[in-house]
Amino acid sequence: MKSSLSAAQSQYELARQTLERQKELLARGAVSQHEVDIAQAQFELAQAQLTSAKAQYDLAREGARSEDIESARKAVERAESAVEAAKLELEYATIKSPGELVVSEIYVEPGELDHAGSLLFVLLQAME
Repeated sequence: MKSSLSAAQSQYELARQTLERQKELLARGAVSQHEVDIAQAQFELAQAQLTSAKAQYDLAREGARSEDIESARKAVERAESAVEAAKLELEYATIKSPGELVVSEIYVEPGELDHAGSLLFVLLQAME
C-alpha cells in the first residue's frame, strides 16, 4: 500500500510540474492551449489517483471502521435476500410436468405474461 501511495505522489508531483511548465510555455507562445489542457487533465487525474491512494492507505493502516463493517454486512444480507427472491421467482416461472407427458398444444409464447388459471398448453399422456 505504501508503494502505491508513493507512486501516486510521484505521478501527482510530475503532473503538477508539467502543468506549470506548460502554462509558462503558453504565456510565451511556445505551446498551444490544447497542450495545456492535456497537462491539466493529466494533473486532475493524478490528483484523483493520489486522493484514492491516500484513502486506501488510511483504510489499510487503520482498518475498517465498525460502521463500514456493519454497512457491508447489511449489504450482504440484502444481496442474499435478493438471491432467495430471485430463486423463488424462477421457481414460480418454471413449469414442471407431473410425469411423462407430451405437450400437444401451446397457447402462450415464452416471455408472455399470463393470469392465474389461464390455459397455457395441453398435455397428453405419453403412450409407450
